[in-house]
Amino acid sequence: MKHKVFDNIFSDEIRSYLQELALSEECVNLHHPDGYRASDFDNPSEPKMPEEVLEEIRKNVPILRRLKYIRSWSFVYNSQCDGVKPHADPSLYNLNVWVTPDESVEDWNKNGLRIYNKDREENLSHDDYNGNNDLIKESIQNSDWEVVPYKCNRGVLFPGKMFHATDNVHMKPGDYNRRINYTFLFEPYHVLEN
Repeated sequence: MKHKVFDNIFSDEIRSYLQELALSEECVNLHHPDGYRASDFDNPSEPKMPEEVLEEIRKNVPILRRLKYIRSWSFVYNSQCDGVKPHADPSLYNLNVWVTPDESVEDWNKNGLRIYNKDREENLSHDDYNGNNDLIKESIQNSDWEVVPYKCNRGVLFPGKMFHATDNVHMKPGDYNRRINYTFLFEPYHVLEN
């Protein structure tokens, strides 16, 4: 599977809650120089993602019912910026969901998710496939990509080993209009053998 799109992932109540949570800065743990801030959920010392959020994901993305949720994070972007550079993640599947209303978009040619037709190599370390920009740039230089257009409450499911990036950001000014995405990581349950 390259990727699959699921619209209307969350109820209005949960989508609004996630937007407010990301904007609150109560769990921000990184201000990135590329124009966004991050909040982590479900790492050992980080706050928990509410179970109601995960229940709605499992209800609306059937393949994830059979997989184990690992952790998640939110990114809140400046109104104009490049966003997250190409990288891959340590998961079987990523679910990327946008929660900012469509009326906040200034430029509809931006704000989407770029997914490269290139997987990370198995022998690379997390630091290499997630943060070594020179190595990643070399890995993807001849790769095709597809952009999944921005849409509020749209979920994009894809293998975490695929390189992906923000397709630039241009939203209307003001905090409420900031482009917000959540990324949820899933992996198989491990069956112990006797």
